[in-house]
Amino acid sequence: MLAGLVAAKDAATAAALGGLVADPVVCDAVLKAMAALPTEATSDAIIAAYATLPAATKPAAIATLVARPAWTHALLDAIAAGRVTRDDLSAITVGRHAA
Repeated sequence: MLAGLVAAKDAATAAALGGLVADPVVCDAVLKAMAALPTEATSDAIIAAYATLPAATKPAAIATLVARPAWTHALLDAIAAGRVTRDDLSAITVGRHAA
């Protein structure tokens, strides 16, 4: 069902997903869907929920945030503000974006 909503690329779907990213039951699927629906609010929603995400889900959140340059800038701002810890970035993630 989520795949069908994502395929429609509807703005309302993107907004609804932002509200679900903090739900530990569906957050993995929601993060994947959010990456496919690039909106300006995506990074804000992920960063707002980041502290409450299960530890196992945080790498997927980081991967989603580094998927687009604007989201990467939002992630860097969140790190500078202390909302996301630098320790959550893997060496692979940092190396991929250092160039």
